[in-house]
Amino acid sequence: MKLSELRRMLQEAAAIKGRELTASEVQAQLKTAPFRYINIYQEGEMNSRFVDTHESVSQGGDGVQLHSHTFYEMIYCTGGSTQYLLGTQRYHVRHGDIVFIPPGVSHRPLLAENMADPYSRCIVWFSQEYVEMIRPMWPDLMKKPQCGVLRTANTRWESVAKLFAFGCREAERSAPGWQAVVCASTLEILVSIARALECIEPPMSPAEVPDLFDRLNLFIEQHLSEDISLESAARAFFVSKSTIDQLFRKKLGISFYRHLTQCRLIAAKERILEGEALGKISAEVGFSDYSTFYRTFRREYGVAPSDFRELNHL
Repeated sequence: MKLSELRRMLQEAAAIKGRELTASEVQAQLKTAPFRYINIYQEGEMNSRFVDTHESVSQGGDGVQLHSHTFYEMIYCTGGSTQYLLGTQRYHVRHGDIVFIPPGVSHRPLLAENMADPYSRCIVWFSQEYVEMIRPMWPDLMKKPQCGVLRTANTRWESVAKLFAFGCREAERSAPGWQAVVCASTLEILVSIARALECIEPPMSPAEVPDLFDRLNLFIEQHLSEDISLESAARAFFVSKSTIDQLFRKKLGISFYRHLTQCRLIAAKERILEGEALGKISAEVGFSDYSTFYRTFRREYGVAPSDFRELNHL
């Protein structure tokens, strides 16, 4: 579902009530949509061929699940703070931070149930087609993209905030030529990030010191093709099964097995986009047989693996 379609649906619901929807009303409305609410970020599509930008606010407990995209994503934190899971690493994200996420990288904010301040951000999505359009002027653009968090507050790079805000305003107004303006402001952001990374001491935010949760995430990634279970994870880390399951429910709001399935499906999506054979993929990401993989993939994303390949022009 495209972001514009989602916004239109929520605006119509708010118009009927004659006021802004509460967080619980938004979630209830999303559950009536023709897609699974749990996959709202996973199924997000770009409106344009090149760049989309918008603002978003989370109050906590919003149910944002682990997901990945087929496009690039940049998130500029404008308020609040939260922990953010990028692949197998966890970061503390606060005002002024830029989270950079290449295609195929699993990610999600770890939102507390009750947040003192809402987690607000400006978001930019840009496609590989946009990168290829820019590449003649900038041959090295996105040659080796890496995920991470760039800390701009109180640095020479904090003016990048104006570029994120400017792009969001342009997209909101949709005046003639706004797409060209947003493409230009996104290029300015990318240039600023590249130059910041060239500094002697780049303002990169280090990942949090790994704890049991992080080590379990890495364990899942390293053993994805194997028969991972709560029992095997508990034996590997000398803790009880209940300790692991309670940890995942506390951090992510879901069970260990649910998170494991999400990781496997995200890895499968990436392999599908790389053109691998579907039967081979199911075994590589840890499904016992193709029929189980097929049913799980279709239930999660609403399309069969082969249809997902077709939709992405492979």
